[in-house]
This record gives sequence, structure tokens and C-alpha cells, in this order.
Amino acid sequence: MLTTRLRKTHIGAVIVSLVLAAALLAGCGGGKDVSMFIFPRNGMPDDVTGKIEEQLKTKMGDKSVEVLGSPLYNEQKMIVEFVAGERSVLAIPKEFFLSMVQQGGVVPLDDLFKPDDFPDGFMTGTVYNGETKEEKQEKHLYGIPVKQSAMFKNVEFTPDDLYLVIPSTSPNKEMSKQALKGLINP
Repeated sequence: MLTTRLRKTHIGAVIVSLVLAAALLAGCGGGKDVSMFIFPRNGMPDDVTGKIEEQLKTKMGDKSVEVLGSPLYNEQKMIVEFVAGERSVLAIPKEFFLSMVQQGGVVPLDDLFKPDDFPDGFMTGTVYNGETKEEKQEKHLYGIPVKQSAMFKNVEFTPDDLYLVIPSTSPNKEMSKQALKGLINP
């Protein structure tokens, strides 16, 4: 009798876990053309995401835009956002940025910006060739410091240790690049 009860409890726990995981993943993306998530280490003022979203909507024209933020730093949530593949642009702390560069988790940005203009984001990192499945170490511009973003300067939120990146799991890299250009250029 105890074994049957434990088995039912285990099956119930598995079902609840699957339902919760599905609900969390379903609520992440929102189906927007451009989706951005901001992960400051030291919290974020309430009005920043709304102001960034409004400015980015102006830059993106008829594309739908959402900008979300995390008032509390949570590295597990940041990892989920990378893996889920629903974000166009992420703003992440420097140490996580450096880790993602080494793991091939971010898209090189040399075709968008001059590396000399953003030396803090220019470094050697891992790049994957999707056709050959080959991994190489290459020097590229991988991220832009938020403190150098015109849009973040406009809302007076420019933490020193936050970097804008396009995750390698981005659903539409061209749309992500357009959004990142809008965030950086005045």
C-alpha cells in the first residue's frame, strides 16, 4: 500500500512539474517581433522597461516590441532566457557576458558596429559554424556596454557592468540586429 501511494505521489509530482514547465515557457515569449529582457545585477527602476519599449517601438516601425526586466537578479532565469530562444536582445551582467562569449552563446556584431568604438565588447570567443558544426575561437565584437547605448542614456539607466547582446538562440537574427542598432544609435 505504501509503495502504491509513493508511486502515485511520484507520478503526480512529475505531471505537476511538466505542467509548470510548459506554463513558464509558454509565458516567456509573447509572440512579439522583438523581445528584449534586461537583467541588472543591482535591480532596476520600475519605469525603465516602459521607456525603453516606447523608444524601441519608434525605431522598429510597424514591428511589435516588448521589453521586460528583472527587478531582482536571478542567474537561473537568465539561463532560461538564453536557452528558450525567444529573446532578440538581452542586457546581461559582465561576468555572464564573458561566460556566454566563451560558450558561443552570443552573435558577433562586427557587421553592425566598429569594434574600435566598443573595445570592452571586443574579445576572443567561441563561434560555431552551423553548416560544418565546427567550433572556432575568433576575435569579434560580441557585446555593447549599456553605458554606450543612446537609448539607455536617454532613460538615465547606464550601469557599468551591463552588456547588450544578441543571443545565438535568437528567433530572428536580422530583426535582433535591427533592434540592437536602434538601441545604440541616437
